[in-house]
Amino acid sequence: MKREEMISFSRTLVAYKNIIRAEEHFGIAMVYGSAYYLRGELDPFSYLAWVEAESLAWSWLNQTIALSPSVKTRLNEGGVLREGLIRLAEREEIISNIPRQSSMDAADRFLQQSASFLDSVRNVETSLVIDIRHLIEDDLASADRKYTLALAILGVVLVISPVIILLVRKATGLIHAYASSLLLKSAEVKKEKRKSDNLLYQLLPRTVAHYLKQSKQVPAEFFESVTIYLSDIVGFTRISSESSPLQVVMLLNSLYKQFDSNIEKFDVYKMETIGDAYMVVSGLPNRNGERHASEIAEMALVLLDMVSRYELIHKRGEMLRVRIGIHSGTCVAGVVGTKMPRYCMFGKTITTAHFMESSGERNLSLIIN
Repeated sequence: MKREEMISFSRTLVAYKNIIRAEEHFGIAMVYGSAYYLRGELDPFSYLAWVEAESLAWSWLNQTIALSPSVKTRLNEGGVLREGLIRLAEREEIISNIPRQSSMDAADRFLQQSASFLDSVRNVETSLVIDIRHLIEDDLASADRKYTLALAILGVVLVISPVIILLVRKATGLIHAYASSLLLKSAEVKKEKRKSDNLLYQLLPRTVAHYLKQSKQVPAEFFESVTIYLSDIVGFTRISSESSPLQVVMLLNSLYKQFDSNIEKFDVYKMETIGDAYMVVSGLPNRNGERHASEIAEMALVLLDMVSRYELIHKRGEMLRVRIGIHSGTCVAGVVGTKMPRYCMFGKTITTAHFMESSGERNLSLIIN
């Protein structure tokens, strides 16, 4: 391979590596961006993660354009740069992180636009893979021709034949090294895809996520017997009025982190958190026979014990109090919406659980079957 060709080949490989990194960070930014529209705002950790991913993604893409002029042409032909300019308004909105009304439709629209944008970038990546494959095939063919020629004139040039053989082996080794590098990068892409899938599984049940990834309609299910847990913070309105918004967010974040850590020990599914309300269910989406009531009851005792020792971070000496309502019964669960699907429960069981929670006394669980 000539020096100019080697430089071109190296640039193509580096461009391929950079565009894979850009895809990785665009994927991460897509997940956090959709979380902004779904939740209405991003917590500090998620906001910093989005800014980092978005910045790195465009940085890698710009480096790719600088390395390979042909990549810029392909990006223009694929509409990537045009789509990037169109999405500037969304980026500005997320950068400002101004609280807004949470919207599943807006989150789904953002996901679809981001996925379309990412597909356009992947098309450019595919064209680079084809270029690299052609370069490797051409180089392999050239190496084979050199090797054949060396064998043909072996008897005449016995003195220089060892040098020729070493050169051919070196060229072949370089080619194999490039091929191995491509395989490693492919494995890294698969690893990052698994990370993106894990983030999706945190938003929806795994079975529902599989349906949606395959663009299938998720059927609604009837559950004969489930147990619902609902709790809220006693005096949350007063606490909120006496605290700054950041203190309220830090309080809820600290409390829900401990809740989430404790419920992992039980066969339950966290449905949602709205403000100070925390909702957990057992018996769906995975049926567990008659164990749902005991799982929720044991979980509630653990959470009560934890809350009894929980002191408000910014109000030393004031202990946190919660009301808990638990109810068992039938319900229907399914996915609502098409643009930003959401897994929801319906039925009198949920209404009764809300009533039990609102009628309960602080640091007590009100249970009805």
